[in-house]
Amino acid sequence: MPKDLKTFVKDNQKFLKIKSGETFVGVYVNYVVGPNRFDPDGKETVSYKFKYLDSEKTIIWNNASTKVADTMAQFSPGETLQISRTGSGPSDTKYEIVALGEPAGKKK
Repeated sequence: MPKDLKTFVKDNQKFLKIKSGETFVGVYVNYVVGPNRFDPDGKETVSYKFKYLDSEKTIIWNNASTKVADTMAQFSPGETLQISRTGSGPSDTKYEIVALGEPAGKKK
């Protein structure tokens, strides 16, 4: 039986894209601050790495928002986070990021 399209996307997508009204849940792995490859002025962005709950596959979420960085600073690697997006433009996009706990078997 052929692979369904959602599985194909999950298996091959390297970067997380959250559309307005969508939610992603994954385990926070770490972050790296570096230059934004799409900004000719060299503005920095943060690349957050997450692991899917049902596999060892990881995905990167690039976000240059200082509000997001301030919120993410409250969390530690290994925590399960839920990220929800509302809005679709630079002036009205908001992210809600909440901790759902740690993966089973992991203790602080």
